[in-house]
Amino acid sequence: MDNFWQQHRGFILKILAGLGVVVVFWIIGSSLTEESLDVIAKRNERKQRAIAGREVPTPAQIDAFRAAARILEDRVRFLAARVGEVRRGESLIEGLIGEILDRVGLGTEAERSRYLGLARSSPKACFVGLQGDAARVLLGRAGSRNVLIADDSLGFGRLKMDPGELPRYLVTLSLVVRAVELAIETGVYEVRSIGIQRPSARSRFEGEGTFLREYPISIVIRGPADRVEEFLARLNDPEAFIPVGELRRLARDRGERAEDVVVAELELVALRVDPEAPLREAR
Repeated sequence: MDNFWQQHRGFILKILAGLGVVVVFWIIGSSLTEESLDVIAKRNERKQRAIAGREVPTPAQIDAFRAAARILEDRVRFLAARVGEVRRGESLIEGLIGEILDRVGLGTEAERSRYLGLARSSPKACFVGLQGDAARVLLGRAGSRNVLIADDSLGFGRLKMDPGELPRYLVTLSLVVRAVELAIETGVYEVRSIGIQRPSARSRFEGEGTFLREYPISIVIRGPADRVEEFLARLNDPEAFIPVGELRRLARDRGERAEDVVVAELELVALRVDPEAPLREAR
């Protein structure tokens, strides 16, 4: 035995040392595993309690929510239809041409047919002609009421229209005609400026396939405070609703001696509704 120990002592010690290391690691590993499993078990128990504590909607509650959502969507579509153009394609163009011609007293069947033909063959010529006719009539009406329209192009003079943008321009022209008509009717002194604007970055409703599209214009009017006040009040007339994006300025005209002369600058918004598009925001 002595001889065996002497001959194999180094080998035996190495084996024992190795077994010692294995035992140490096994003990450490066991303790870590037990601790980890305990932590995991507690975490899972907390999650289970949290899940169990959540209220799960009943089928009746889900049905009630869906019914309320449908009612809200129908209401949004109804309100949008009250203030925006809801036609599509050629019917949209035809309807807007007819509306603008009617407003300026040129709504004969012959004029409607002529402009609709132009809309098909040359959208730009259609719009330029219609805008020119509307401006001519409105300037004549304004002159007879001593109202100055400073821009004889109604704000469209410097714009370059893409043929595909005819619906947008017609919707915008319809809004401009209504706003200028209102300024003439209320007897302000002047429509100082009209600006046709691109939809701003803050607009959430611009883009193809969008349920509601916004086409803003800016307009500056000047006149006695009571007439400007009447103009602002009648923007909300249910029979001729003109959406207001923003009242940017309302101040006394410092160039006038009379203290009751004021200047108002507004953003008005033409709205176009596409009833077949999904009811969602573009951005």
